[in-house]
Amino acid sequence: AREQTTESAKNIGPWTDIYLLGGILYFMLCHRAPHACGSAKEAFKHARKGEFKPPRYRAAEIDIPIELNDLCIKAMAIDRHQRLESVSQFITTLNEYLTGAGNKTESIQLAQEARNILDVQNTDYNDLNKAQRKLIRAISLWPKNQQAIDLQQVVAELFTKKAIENGDLVLSRLMVASVEDDEKKAEFMEAIRVQEKLLQRDRKRQLVLNIVIAVFIIVIIFDLYLIFRWLSKT
Repeated sequence: AREQTTESAKNIGPWTDIYLLGGILYFMLCHRAPHACGSAKEAFKHARKGEFKPPRYRAAEIDIPIELNDLCIKAMAIDRHQRLESVSQFITTLNEYLTGAGNKTESIQLAQEARNILDVQNTDYNDLNKAQRKLIRAISLWPKNQQAIDLQQVVAELFTKKAIENGDLVLSRLMVASVEDDEKKAEFMEAIRVQEKLLQRDRKRQLVLNIVIAVFIIVIIFDLYLIFRWLSKT
């Protein structure tokens, strides 16, 4: 804790215990200490300033629950007056998460994060995958989250549209099965059929071209054979 880096112990108190609990939770979530640096001196310097990255940023590759992220931040606030009031409050908040009381809040937050991803223009497969994963988790936390349910349809439609544009016809057929709007599904299916016809036409053209090239090569080889025989006789 920041107050533990000073020469005086007068600022150390129960709030320090709360900070330490937050640090333990931080390590459990991120698998790294909040002030981990290249050296002990640097770590001490960061601790004195109270500098640390929130768990969801420090370990972005891990799907850290929003409520546990917020609990760490509150417990480890630089200003001790902004920390949780007591260890009991820390334990109560943690128990609320473990018993599922905070699932609804996290589900709403995840749906909003997915919405933000989808609001960006020119989303690619990677963006759509990220949004889909967030929505799946949001619905698993709160099955009645209507925003997440509706956004899943948006993802299915965007995925299908993107697949058609990229010529990924197998993927487009897989994704269009998830589209519930009958009118949009019919439009997508027609677009897929048009793409498939164009692909079949291109394949036939390529096949004819390959046959022509093969015949041309055979004719050249045969002509060279005749020329070689004629030269050998003379």
